[in-house]
Amino acid sequence: MMPARRDPNTGEWIVPEEEKAFITQPELAAKWGFAASTISRWVVKGILPTVNIDGRRHIRRDLIDDWLDEQTDLGRLDQLQGTGACPHCNKSIE
Repeated sequence: MMPARRDPNTGEWIVPEEEKAFITQPELAAKWGFAASTISRWVVKGILPTVNIDGRRHIRRDLIDDWLDEQTDLGRLDQLQGTGACPHCNKSIE
């Protein structure tokens, strides 16, 4: 893993993705194959593990995969109301 370092031309810090504490909503949407609006809705509903900094919700990168693992049983799909279809039976859960 590469540590954070300064760009020799601009002097700005370059932080590798895996070292960043938070993942953006568009990054998470692309990673999971969802629409960014779905991720945004989950943040607003308080479904994803986030932290409030200066009135904005940020998604913690270190907790997001653990959160996804916790959601894999069918009993928790009801928490994701309005998100589409059940991945197991394709039945609508809206």
